[in-house]
Amino acid sequence: MARSHHSFKLRKSRHYFSVFAVFVVAILIALVIIGETGRVPMGTILSGLGLSLYRLVLAYAISLIIAVIIAVSTSGTKFGNSLIPIFDLLQNLPSFALIPLFVYLFGYTDQMAIIFAATSILWPILFYMIHALNTARKDWNDAATIFGATGWKRLWFYSLPVSFPALVTGSIVGVSVGWEAIIGVEIIGLSSGIGVFLNGAIGADKQAFAAGLGLLLFSVLLINRLVWMPLLKRTELYGE
Repeated sequence: MARSHHSFKLRKSRHYFSVFAVFVVAILIALVIIGETGRVPMGTILSGLGLSLYRLVLAYAISLIIAVIIAVSTSGTKFGNSLIPIFDLLQNLPSFALIPLFVYLFGYTDQMAIIFAATSILWPILFYMIHALNTARKDWNDAATIFGATGWKRLWFYSLPVSFPALVTGSIVGVSVGWEAIIGVEIIGLSSGIGVFLNGAIGADKQAFAAGLGLLLFSVLLINRLVWMPLLKRTELYGE
């Protein structure tokens, strides 16, 4: 019975993957046709999207490192609890209202876009992780202490496993906010990126705009399917 159930799940998984692969290929072909029939080469759209994705990945990496350090070092302490209202205030500041400050500090550069996006991505990851660590079962924390989990060992064998589901969920929320921050900054003042391309193409070449927007949405779909969905499934192991 178990073997039959496993075989059914395997066939279902293969069928789903085949359908998804066909869907991906069909979308790519359609987008290439739309892009090539416009006045803007497809390579221009792809390079703009690649640059935006590069900025997003770096911003996410920076925010992830900072969030893990702050959450692990402050959760469960009086000092950490006193910082939560400050974090909450900073999180609720309208991020785009701070763009003039970032421009003053860094100019309209790649560094400015990356740092600005990182400050937006940081908060969901940080708050989800702090909540997970503060509400973790006390016996898990006691067991980690009894077995001498300190420093890197405590981080690797206790803090990260306990907060892993929260880290994944916070990352999904944070990256969606990061896309908005990156594209917004590109539209407002940068000279390259998918945001710049879409802003310029919307009135000049509607086919190129459709291809650019389609590729942007398609890249978000691929990231969700190939990165976040497997990680979400993996979080189920930490709930058992």
